[in-house]
Amino acid sequence: MKEDLRVIKNKTAIKTAFLNLLDNKDYNDITVSQICKNALVSRTTFYFHYENKEELLESIYLDVMEEFSKLLLDSYKAPKTELKAHIRTAFEYTTKNSSVIKTFLKLDDHTIMANQKIRNTFINQFEEYAKEHPHLFKKDDYVHFYACLYSASAIETLYWWLDVGMKDYRYNEVENIIFDCLEKGMNKAFFK
Repeated sequence: MKEDLRVIKNKTAIKTAFLNLLDNKDYNDITVSQICKNALVSRTTFYFHYENKEELLESIYLDVMEEFSKLLLDSYKAPKTELKAHIRTAFEYTTKNSSVIKTFLKLDDHTIMANQKIRNTFINQFEEYAKEHPHLFKKDDYVHFYACLYSASAIETLYWWLDVGMKDYRYNEVENIIFDCLEKGMNKAFFK
């Protein structure tokens, strides 16, 4: 069922206002009233769509992670000549959405749930891709294991980038390391 245009506009306005506030304020300092004021919607409209600002954050976060997961899966489908471009796109996307991702992960009561949701999103996307392209996998009965390896690698890379990488490293340096790992294996990529 298609969402009503007003609902789409209101949700978009609320999410945009929240993200704009998040760029300038700490999550705990943002109120529903401020979100509504910036979104030009009433509190009633806000509460019609979201129970609280935590639910709003989770909604945005899940959208971001689903899109991120799709970007990573596209890199598996890409010819080797386009792989570095897909890796760069994933890093750029993470950087662009870093405030939402960091905020969600920073909240103590959400951290375990967030990690599980990220993991599940990545695993589900990978397994869906494997079902659509079974001829690409050496052993069908290992697809879930492959998905878990993929998820763990993607999640740890994401966390590292948010914590250290964005500040201290350039995209192309990290792209080259990931590309070498995929192309040559870890032994040749990491060790002299």
